[in-house]
Amino acid sequence: MIFPKLNPGQFFLIFSEVSTGKILTINGKRYINTGEYYVVFESRAEAEKYAREYVARSPAIECSIHGSDGTHLEFIRAAGINGPRP
Repeated sequence: MIFPKLNPGQFFLIFSEVSTGKILTINGKRYINTGEYYVVFESRAEAEKYAREYVARSPAIECSIHGSDGTHLEFIRAAGINGPRP
């Protein structure tokens, strides 16, 4: 998987199934080397807000926030879904 090239200060979000950790496209299908699998944001706050709203609507999906260099920063899950990923 190739992460996007971003400007410093930008962030990207990746979607995955909570139960399996499998990466999803932005359309909710399993990513199999085709389709877009990330969304870019101009700030971490924007990424977090989008992720929290998304998982509230789709609790079986978690969002992973990454910095412009690809570093993983945080998992966002629906309320009540805790613990390590399988």
